[in-house]
Amino acid sequence: MKKELKQKNKYFAMIPYWLIDNLSVNHLGLYSQIKRATGEYSGGECYLSERTLMKRLKLGKKSLKKSLSFLISRNLINEIGKKGILTNKGVQKVMFYSIVDIWDINTKFYEGAPKRIPLYDKGALKSTQRGMLLRDKEELNKEERIITPEEEEKIKKIKAETWELIKKMKSEGSPNSNDP
Repeated sequence: MKKELKQKNKYFAMIPYWLIDNLSVNHLGLYSQIKRATGEYSGGECYLSERTLMKRLKLGKKSLKKSLSFLISRNLINEIGKKGILTNKGVQKVMFYSIVDIWDINTKFYEGAPKRIPLYDKGALKSTQRGMLLRDKEELNKEERIITPEEEEKIKKIKAETWELIKKMKSEGSPNSNDP
């Protein structure tokens, strides 16, 4: 039974809502990577190198250190210490981390939250539509694209006059003239 469950849960990690709602993107990303590694590898410990974490998260060393410090100081992960692991290039000393169980905190936080009242019970419209209907947007785009021949001539005339004015200012050496 346990082996079947482990196979079923092989390619995902559960993240408490409390973390999703309260951590920055960098902190949540790092927590997720550590959570993933502790589930994939035996012993519930993460032994990904800083270089691997920086690469996966697309973070610099300073940002990674800041996120690690934050998660450790908030007791969301434990820093176990350095251990040697065997790599293609020999033994490498890597910092090991484990996840702190915060499921009780998460559950108590959300069970104690007041029940939300839907907006339409407070007098708001029941419509779920957001923004503009696609057909209205297409009509608007059609209207914006239609330029009459007279307007086109007017635009060309204004552009020509503007270029003439710029040329005149350049020839007079006006300090306000800029290269177009």
